[in-house]
Amino acid sequence: SRGEDGQGIVNVLGAAFYLNGACALDINGPQVGIMAEMLVPPPSFEGIPEIQIPVMNPDLMRWILMIGQLHEPTTDDAKTIFGLYYDFLLRELPKAKLLIPMKKDKPCPPPDEEGHTVIEKETTLQISTLPGKFGRSAVRMYTDWSRFRSAMGKDWDGMIQPVSGMIETFDCAINCTEYAGVGIYIDHDTYERAEKKQV
Repeated sequence: SRGEDGQGIVNVLGAAFYLNGACALDINGPQVGIMAEMLVPPPSFEGIPEIQIPVMNPDLMRWILMIGQLHEPTTDDAKTIFGLYYDFLLRELPKAKLLIPMKKDKPCPPPDEEGHTVIEKETTLQISTLPGKFGRSAVRMYTDWSRFRSAMGKDWDGMIQPVSGMIETFDCAINCTEYAGVGIYIDHDTYERAEKKQV
């Protein structure tokens, strides 16, 4: 369907490329592919304040989805591929800016151009958590607004935060939905391994 704006296929491809991390479109033919940028130009955020740039993590989502397709690798080849994908995922994890579902009991002043805001002293913040592993709670985090809204609805606001901002207190359940292949669970040890990949 072309959709209401007549851009249905462009929107589908744009989401595949710039939300889910696809790099190209594979054509049904002998070794034919078209790079993402040739079909749908990447979004340009030039001149837009950082706080207004939509949260997108295509480089992280690419490896989450690739790992999700492998399920439980059993052959040596599948285990090697899993290890390679997992290594790439760990390299992307510290760079990701994710959305944490949050509710507050008072409205906050709007953020400045750098995304900073001052919360009143008596304001209470509630973040969405779930029972984690080994008795530690996990905070819910999402890679983009589409997944955030699909899981949390319109009643929750989003706070932008890297995993490093939460991992000392909580494990991180990224894109935790009924679709297991689109999310990951990160504990403190996993994140430490990810940080070592940055050196």
